[in-house]
Amino acid sequence: MDLRFDTSLVAGYKSAAQIARVLTEDWLTRNMYCPICGAESIQSAEPNAPVKDYVCRNCRE
Repeated sequence: MDLRFDTSLVAGYKSAAQIARVLTEDWLTRNMYCPICGAESIQSAEPNAPVKDYVCRNCRE
């Protein structure tokens, strides 16, 4: 697990909220596992998906 953020992703952002969103979403995509089935990675859900930001490729939860 990499505990560092990739700060190069936020070079053009001014808003602290947008910076936090971009950094945490990237980190989570690279480091999170599925708590349901234990798959080693998850993926971002489709844009504007209701009630979810990430989906497991394995179990679809």
